Amino acid sequence: MKWSKFNHLFCHENHFLLYNSLSNSFAELDSELYHQLSEFIIGKDVTIEDEELSENLRRMKALTNDDIQEIEKIKFTTLLNRFDNSRLSLTINPTLACNFSCPYCFEFEHANKTMSNEVEDRIVSFIKTKPSVKTLSITWFGGEPLLAFDRIESLTKKMLELGIQYNSGMISNGYLITKQKAEKFEKLHINSIQITLDGMEETHNKRRALKNGVGTFKRILESIEILTKYAPKTRINIRVNIDKENQSEYIKLHHFFSEKYKHKISITPAFTSDPTEKGTSCLYNQQERHDFIVKLFNEHNIFFNNFYPSNRRAECAIRNVGTYVIGPEGELYGCWNDVGNPNRVYGKLGDKTMDESKYIAYKMRADALTDTECNDCILFPVCNGGCPYDRIKRFEQGLKPSVCPLMKNSLDEYLTLHYKYKTQLLNKQKQKQN
Repeated sequence: MKWSKFNHLFCHENHFLLYNSLSNSFAELDSELYHQLSEFIIGKDVTIEDEELSENLRRMKALTNDDIQEIEKIKFTTLLNRFDNSRLSLTINPTLACNFSCPYCFEFEHANKTMSNEVEDRIVSFIKTKPSVKTLSITWFGGEPLLAFDRIESLTKKMLELGIQYNSGMISNGYLITKQKAEKFEKLHINSIQITLDGMEETHNKRRALKNGVGTFKRILESIEILTKYAPKTRINIRVNIDKENQSEYIKLHHFFSEKYKHKISITPAFTSDPTEKGTSCLYNQQERHDFIVKLFNEHNIFFNNFYPSNRRAECAIRNVGTYVIGPEGELYGCWNDVGNPNRVYGKLGDKTMDESKYIAYKMRADALTDTECNDCILFPVCNGGCPYDRIKRFEQGLKPSVCPLMKNSLDEYLTLHYKYKTQLLNKQKQKQN
């Protein structure tokens, strides 16, 4: 057995720790064992007389027969998922119209197009051309999808009649939720909804107002209350777009929702990007993003889910052959970041012609699986390659396509924060038991 190159053995703040990204395993060591393992060299044969220790290290994949074979297995599994035609995932934009005027949103300058009956029927016909599909997943997007709720109802009814396992979620600004709509969510299989709040009332209303300038904060809180009462099975996630102008607001919102709903509603920080490419000084760079999320934990005891990699090997869905983004006129896009941009359309439902180069680019271009720098990275087994949209965009600009996770350059610190968080949870459990 050999010492894996995907091991990360380190000492941080007097904690002796071993992380392996092949198994995504994490272990605390004593000082003696730490120094013993520190002698091992990557790729060299290792002999350990303690059979129990040897078995534990093999289970962690800290000891492996062949790192290359392990990487090939990861690539093979990834490609199997990428070309799995039993799953169909559609992002459907029933309208590009929106009642908000958020300055950072890509819909801001686009026409208010709404889906017709003809396009609705084309979507259903398109699904019928996929006989191997066993599961159908829909994301309702826009514009503001609730402006076309009748279209969501009629299209859902037709898709459910196909007899395919069905689920859906929605990205919404949350303003138009009513009791009547919420009561229909379960029947429409809307299992999750993401709603954006950019801070407490004063800050949010400056950033996410109606087109007439009226604030939306209080109405969105009413909508969330309606959902918890009349659509209790629908998971609610509050997204907070963060930049330097509202960085303290995430903390306030986190405490507000944690106290009011006792963690039944998730709240996620999301760093604002600049899709307009006009440039703005309020956005965080990589180091500033890192500093912000570390501060969340150290000063406010708020745990950020990016401290530790996910156990699930899953690329962004736009790499999958069964993923389509459908505009209100039946136009097809590679990614929902492109919706409304005519230059990024690669085809249209009902039209047999297709721009293959645009389509294939989203499936294969700037691929982390063939990127030697990615393959050599310790985080390759758990990274999933980062955002394909950003990778492809950078590649087309002649830049290195790498869009590395924040933890790459601060792995010791992130893993230590995860260790501290897990230790806190264990201590709380022990206190309850006592």
